[in-house]
Parts: sequence; structure tokens; C-alpha cells
Amino acid sequence: MKKYITALALLIACTGFGQTQLEGIITDATTHEPLIGASIFLPDLPKGTSTDENGHYVFRNLPFGHYIMEISYLGYKTTIKKINCQAPSLSLNIELTPSTFVTEEVVVTGGEPTAQHENAIQIIGLKAANIQAKGDVSFMQSLSRVPGVDIISKGNGVATPVIRGLSTSNILMLNNGFRVESFQFSIDHPFLVDEFGVEKVEIIKGPASLLYGSDAVGGAINVISEHPAKQNTTNVDGGINYFSNGHGINANLGIRSTGDHFFWGIRGGINSHQDYTDGQPAVVPNSRFNQKTVKAFTGVHSKRGVTKLFYNYDQFKLGLVIPPAISLVAGKNGRKNDVWYQDLDNQMVALKNTRFAGNSKFNFDLSYQRNHRLLQTSDLLDEKKQVDMLLQTVTGEAKDFVTFSDRHKAIFSLQAMYQQNANGEADQHVQPDFSMYDLAGVSIYKFTGDKLSSQIGLRLDYKNIQVPKQPKPIHDHSGTVHPTEYIAPFDKNYFNVSASVGATYPISERLLLRGNLASAFRTPNLAELMQDGAHANRYERGDRNLKPQRNYELDVSGHYHTEQFVFDLSAFYNQIQNYIFLSPTHDTVPGGHDLYVYQQTHASLHGMETGFQYLPLKWLDLHVDYSFLVGIQKDGTYLPFIPQSKTEAGIRLTHPKSNRLPKAYFSLDGIYAGKQQHPGQFETETDGYFLLNSSIATDLELPFGKINVQLGGNNLLDKKYNDHLSTIKDLPYFNIGRNLYGKLRFYF
Repeated sequence: MKKYITALALLIACTGFGQTQLEGIITDATTHEPLIGASIFLPDLPKGTSTDENGHYVFRNLPFGHYIMEISYLGYKTTIKKINCQAPSLSLNIELTPSTFVTEEVVVTGGEPTAQHENAIQIIGLKAANIQAKGDVSFMQSLSRVPGVDIISKGNGVATPVIRGLSTSNILMLNNGFRVESFQFSIDHPFLVDEFGVEKVEIIKGPASLLYGSDAVGGAINVISEHPAKQNTTNVDGGINYFSNGHGINANLGIRSTGDHFFWGIRGGINSHQDYTDGQPAVVPNSRFNQKTVKAFTGVHSKRGVTKLFYNYDQFKLGLVIPPAISLVAGKNGRKNDVWYQDLDNQMVALKNTRFAGNSKFNFDLSYQRNHRLLQTSDLLDEKKQVDMLLQTVTGEAKDFVTFSDRHKAIFSLQAMYQQNANGEADQHVQPDFSMYDLAGVSIYKFTGDKLSSQIGLRLDYKNIQVPKQPKPIHDHSGTVHPTEYIAPFDKNYFNVSASVGATYPISERLLLRGNLASAFRTPNLAELMQDGAHANRYERGDRNLKPQRNYELDVSGHYHTEQFVFDLSAFYNQIQNYIFLSPTHDTVPGGHDLYVYQQTHASLHGMETGFQYLPLKWLDLHVDYSFLVGIQKDGTYLPFIPQSKTEAGIRLTHPKSNRLPKAYFSLDGIYAGKQQHPGQFETETDGYFLLNSSIATDLELPFGKINVQLGGNNLLDKKYNDHLSTIKDLPYFNIGRNLYGKLRFYF
């Protein structure tokens, strides 16, 4: 008996932890010639390589398991293959079809690496090169070029993303799938992320609570770090950018290396801008901002899977364009932050483990995040440091991907989060000291048929919020110290359920339809529950009895493409029960502040995004994108911070590839925003505007690498304008004026 048990254990070990060699040849489907330098990537690991002069590629020492393989080459249709490695060796030859467009790619934000067209929830992918080509001052501004995505801004440095009209605690920012926690309940508290060392950004427009829990009722933005270097290579890359408006400097340098099993990388970056000039022209006082970043990762591939450890450090100093700062800074333009600025730093260390065993892939992820927020005011006040909060967050997730067959898959996940906030010596408390526990279980089933692909999921959440007795938060930007009062303890449990069902169906090889119905929730944040003090020039009061917000959203979309034309159309309807918002009242409190209270009502949002891309000639690229949105409360009044309808149209001319100017192009695009005639209760109407942007770029091939050079400008007509989501338009200042830029990026 003992002999049989030993034999069975050895069999299980061999099955679960075997290794395989995957190799093959990549060729042109028409000429059957080998393609040199084609990229092959396995996002499950992650691991990549490229073809040699014979079109041959090879992966050694892969764990037995099910993989998604992405094969890409410039000028060819990206091919996605599902492979099952359960033998010591596997040969897979692939033919690539010439194509002008990249019509599909692998996305990872939907729970696991999958082909984009298999996801019932549309996921928008932005590669780093496309983000950098926009020439925007900040990372968030670049994301706002996506139809349905906007930003609430206070100058250039303070920017909060908006997805289909929802922002702050209604959307979630992710760093490689981990929640970014940075006091995001306020429009003046931006997410602490940056563009350095980013491979791509994936955006879910619509409820994502099924995958990520509370705060994802409006969508999620996942910032995905750069891949490790390809097998047995070392890469050095970096860049430096200059912006004329505000004399901005943006620079970074990184190195990545991968051997047979071990990989690592490190990168550092800076981003520094003076006060910018709007289209009046006038210098916008205290719009300066500074940022420093350090990132590092390391990992190892083994016969059981892959382990990756990464670390991020971001330091932000963001000037605040507010009345107390304007008189102090006006006429003193500079780069250094001296008065009225947010002094922020965020550290994250995270561990990602992937293990393969038979038909299962098991992930165990763990992260720790430390967010320190200071508000530095003026030396004229008794206490320059007005706010000092330390938010610490620990998250963990155990996830099992089970492949029953080629058609049937399931995901089972257990998630946990612990969060604690502690106020330092500063008198003002934006949020009280608190602790929070969150536990969740998720189950998702996926079916892939000959045409129809569908998925259904269910999520159960339990959250506990505890606030001990403590002095009432002051948060009075005037610096006035109030008599000490205390808030009563708070201890409450929340139970929530999220569900989603959706499908994709290709009518033909060119036409794809997608639909999804989701129910999502958001637990009230601490400010909404506990705020009871002055904030800026008003007094804000929370409500301990607020109910969780509940969203029901229906999304439908279509995708059509030919060899020269791509068309996309998305429409949605989002019904929100117990929508939480901050509302003015007719009352005042002692001291003269107007009283604002957090309330709830039913609301709805509906809108659409559409666009097309047309290439009548190989060297001529035309595109148009359009989006509009309406947000209404139950009483018929309009929701605040609803963006203007926007149309972006552009033309791109590409130089035929040559040895002297490879990948050279010239682009010209315009952005038209319509007038916002339906402002929220305490907003004003905003006029429409038109912006003209242009750029020219080329690659310079060198024996040891390449250099990319780009020159361009945004708002070339130096238009004086306000976006409806700008919070400084009543001061009155405008958005940034003409901004010329030069970029130099190198890859060795």
C-alpha cells in the first residue's frame, strides 16, 4: 500500500510541476517567409522572447499549464493563441496575416489574461507609446483623451479621473491589479500614480465591483508596469521631455535584465513644472508641481510558476490654486513649492505568485501600501503643517483559475483588505482615525463556444468600519483653532452583493457585438459618514446613517473592422440608488461658514462613445471620436461634474519606412468640447471650446539601439478656455495655454 501511495504522489508531482519547451517558427501567411524580430509574449508568467533570423522562437523550462500566447509584429494582425503545455516539448508554428490595424490584443484587467474580444466588459487598452505621443503635461491628462474618460483638475498637477460621470470614491485606480489607496474621497486628492515604467493602461468603463469590490461602481483604471526584458537580454531605456509652458522637465531612466530564470529591473524619474500660463495670457499662481519616482522589481521563474516582487515610491508636491495662495505666490513664479501645497508620498511593496498544477493556475497576491498626506500652508500661520495623516493598507488575494475544458473555465477568489488611518500632530483632521476590515468571495464562470462567449459572476462582501472616540476633525484652511469637541465612536458592519452577466457574439469575422448587465455597490467612505468640520470655505457634515450606494448598469457595444476601416460604438444606462453627494443648505454655522451636508438620492447616467479610424492609403490615417453624457437626479436636477460632450478628430501622415527616417510621422488633431448647458446645483454653465494639437516624430536607428525624437504642441492657437471640470474657473483662471514640447527617448 505504501508503495502505491508513493507512486501516486510522484505522479501528482510530475503532473503538477513538470516542465516543457515551447518552440516554433513565425512566418508571413502570404509569402511564407520567416519574420525576424516578431514578439512572442506569455502574460501569465510574464515571459517574452522574439524570433531569430530564421523566424524561430523558443521558451525553455515552462511549467506545465494552460497559457495565452500573444504574437505581434509591425504591419501584421496580432494573433492570440490558447495553448496547453502538458508534455516535455511542444512545437507551434504560426502564420501572421498582414494588417493595417491592431484589432485585438490580450488584456489582463478582467480577472485573467484573455483575448479582448472574449470579455463581456469592454476593456480599453492604451500602450505606453500612445500615451507618450500625446504630449500632455501629466499622466492623467493623457488618459482623458479616451472617449468617456475625463479629469477634474485644479491646475495641471491636481487631477482626478472621471469615468462616465463618476469620480473619486466611485472609481478605482489599480497598480498592477492592486488598489491604490490615497484618500481619494475628495476631488483635490489625486491618485498617486505616474507614467514612468508603464507598459500600458487598461480602463474598464462601467461597474467593476464584481472584480474589485467597493469604489469600483463607475469603473477601474489599471496601470500595468513594464514587462521584464526578453529572455537572456539586458535593456536600458529612458527619456527626457521639455514643455515650454511652465518650463516643465520630465525625465526617467531604467534598466531591465532577464536570464534563464531570474529577472529584475529598476527605474527612476522626475517631473517638475513651474506655474503655467493660460490663454489670457496670465500666470496661474501656485499651479507648479514636482514629482519623484523610484520603481524596482525582481522575480524568478521556476518549474512551478513565477514569483515577482515589486516596489514603488512616489513623492508629489502639488501646488494648490486657491485664494489664500494666490496673493502669496503672484509675481513669484518658480519651481519650488513654498506655500499651500499637498506634500504627499506613497510607497507600495507587492508580491505576486503564480503556480500551475494540472488544469489549475493558482495566484496568491499580497501588498502593503503606506500613504502619507501633509498639507503645507504658509509661514504666516501659526502652524504651517495643517494636515498630517498616515493611511496604511494591506491587501491579499488567493485566486484559482480552473480549466475544465476548452469551453468551460471558472475563477474562484478570496480577497481581504485591512486599512488604518492615523492623524499626526497637525490639528486638522480631514478624516478621523479609523480601522477597516473587508472580506470578499468571488466566483466567475466563463463559457467559450464556437461563436458565443459568455460569463456570469457573483461576489459577496463583508466590511467593518470602526472609529474610536477622538477630537472632532477641524480641517479649517483659515488656520483657526476651534475648541476641542469629540466625535462619538462608530462601529458598523456592511454586507453587499455584486453580480454580473454578459456575452460577446461575432456576427461575422468583422462584426462583434457585446453586452453586459452588472449590479455594483459602494460603501460610504469615512468623510461621508463622519465629516463634521470646516473644509476650505464651507462646513461639511456627514451622516452616519448613509446606506451603501447601489448601481445597475446595462452596457451594449459593437465593433466592426475591415482592412482599412474600424468602427466602435458603445452605449450605456446606469441607474444609481442611494447616490451619495455633497449638497449646500441654506444654513450657516458659528463662524459664518455655509453648511454643506452629505445626502442620498436616486440618480441616473446615460450616454455613448463612438469613433472610427480610416486608412484610405497606407500612409494616411484618419480618425474621429465622440462622447456625450447626461446625469440627472431623481428630482430632475443635474448631477455635478458631468463633462461636456467632446469630439476629437485627427489626421496622421506616415513616411514610408526607410533607413534614414523609419517610422516618421506627422499628426494634426482637433478637440471640440460642446457647451455644458446643464450644470449641477452649485455649478455654472461652461462655454464650448476648440483646441488644435500637432506633432512630428521619427526613429533614428543606431548600431546599439534606437532614439525616438518628437516635437509638437498642444493648444497651438493659444485658446483661452475653461473645461467644465476645472475647479479654478471661478477664480477666474483658465486651462493651460499654448504648450510646445520636445521629447527624446532612447532604447539600448
